[in-house]
Amino acid sequence: MVEDGAIPAGNFGRFMGRNRCQDILRDLYFVNNEAKRTRDKLWKLRSVVDRLQQRFLSAWSLPSVFSFDEGVLPSTSKRNTTRMFMPDKPHRYGSKMFMTCDSRTAYCHRFELYVGKRNAGNGKDAPIDNKTSAAAVVRNRKVVLESNERIPWHAVVVDRFYSSVLLAIELLGMGIYVIGTIMTNRLGYDANVKEDRASRPASIPRGTCKFSR
Repeated sequence: MVEDGAIPAGNFGRFMGRNRCQDILRDLYFVNNEAKRTRDKLWKLRSVVDRLQQRFLSAWSLPSVFSFDEGVLPSTSKRNTTRMFMPDKPHRYGSKMFMTCDSRTAYCHRFELYVGKRNAGNGKDAPIDNKTSAAAVVRNRKVVLESNERIPWHAVVVDRFYSSVLLAIELLGMGIYVIGTIMTNRLGYDANVKEDRASRPASIPRGTCKFSR
């Protein structure tokens, strides 16, 4: 690694010109257009995505502490079937991705392009919290940890859009601790520890908190 990143700036130009690269990208295909279409929105890129997933997992071992969050691939093309409108993001139009990353180096171990709500599964494979975000955490965790058994425990850092009490209980059974904030309307949140007052009364000492079991 260097200060400019894994590949220093200017190296690509030594091997291929910009116009040549754009000509190749314009006619670059990974599947036959005449092939039978499937319900997968990424059917034209699925083979490439699967190959990238394999390489990402094999290149770097998952650490004991990792993070899970979403990212956006900016795109304004109406031909992009995975394009979404996300008003709270810096890029409001783009493809949404769930990403499992190293909490220190930010290396991406796995990404999952969001193509719509998926079947939560049934039986033992069904997550306790079947919301899209929580189910994505469990689904990606199973993939990244199947090839990494050298660490007996892990901790995943998530933000309040993914965390829930039910998700934490399910991950704890898998040997994973959850670090993150939580919204009071999440499934399993104990109403007894919810504080409705905007400010701390003078009768309550500073640093006082409530626990729930």
